[in-house]
Amino acid sequence: MVILESIVNDFNQFIQNGTENADFSLFNGIDRDKKLKLVVPTLNSQGIEFITRVIDNPICMEIDPIPIDKNPFHLIKVIQRLAKEFSSSDNIYTTAGILFDQKIWNPLYNFVAAYTPLLLYAKYVNPNMKIIGYNVGITSKTRTIGKILLKKCVSLHNNIYLREKRDAALLRKLQYKGDIFVSADNVFGYHEPTISQPISETGKKMYINLTLYGVKNHKLFLREIIEFINIMKQTYDIYFFQTSARDLQLAKTICKKAKINENHIYYLGLMGYAKIQELLTDCHILVGMRMHSVIFALKSCCPVIAICYSPKVLSLMATMHLKKLVVTLTELTASELKSKTDTIESQREHIISRIYNETKKLYLSCNRYK
Repeated sequence: MVILESIVNDFNQFIQNGTENADFSLFNGIDRDKKLKLVVPTLNSQGIEFITRVIDNPICMEIDPIPIDKNPFHLIKVIQRLAKEFSSSDNIYTTAGILFDQKIWNPLYNFVAAYTPLLLYAKYVNPNMKIIGYNVGITSKTRTIGKILLKKCVSLHNNIYLREKRDAALLRKLQYKGDIFVSADNVFGYHEPTISQPISETGKKMYINLTLYGVKNHKLFLREIIEFINIMKQTYDIYFFQTSARDLQLAKTICKKAKINENHIYYLGLMGYAKIQELLTDCHILVGMRMHSVIFALKSCCPVIAICYSPKVLSLMATMHLKKLVVTLTELTASELKSKTDTIESQREHIISRIYNETKKLYLSCNRYK
């Protein structure tokens, strides 16, 4: 959702200001003087609510709700509507999970299989139409059917904007011949970073974002986390900062065991980027696992202890020159987390300054507007 919010923001800024550097602009080649319309198909009322809230200038967007139910005739109409919309477009932007081959048959991600024939049809009807992959990450190409779909989907793109430079080699292995650009996750470019001081008058707040994804020994993990929280409760007000609905039960379980009120669980959901950043202005330290919880904190120049459950989290912290604040799952203990907390407290101003400077660089690399 934040990625989509950023794209809409980018589109509006382009409409208003044009681009500063055409070579690296997401909207490179678009004539700003033409009457432009951004079309975002959405599956349900929640999607409409989200788009309506995010968009600043409704004139630029057409919201096209798609009824999804078990009626096969509705499904046929959906496909026809999408095919017509795709083939009449000048540019199609695919986002985020579109190239996540690993999840092709996951019900949440099977749009990868669904999109490919639509993109093929659109290119056949309108050969001059451009397809741009935005904020793309690639995790796997091991499954045979998935690899075929991935290769075909990749080949249809004119430009691809990658999260990480290392994925460019994988694209070339898939025989991708289009242009490749590399930038940070585009939420770094949504607003210029600002240094804000926690505003709480009742005490310092520590936000914690946790998932069991990638954790092999759940019992040991929970024991160390709860011990750490019990230590931190003496100094901080503990809040959970959950970015995924799938992680909410974990937060509730820990709250019960650590005797923390469940009202201290923030679920970001449809909260929106601005509200998330508002919450973080009152955060003293964030202990985060999910990558976007870490990104949100960095954008607010909030010191972060990153629990590395995935290489992408380590890569992000390395980009920010903050590897000393990373704790791997194999070394995760209450004492290790406390040691990182002590490091932040003793070097707080230096760490905040580093976060600001590095985030500013990434913001400038993503911010292509006058």
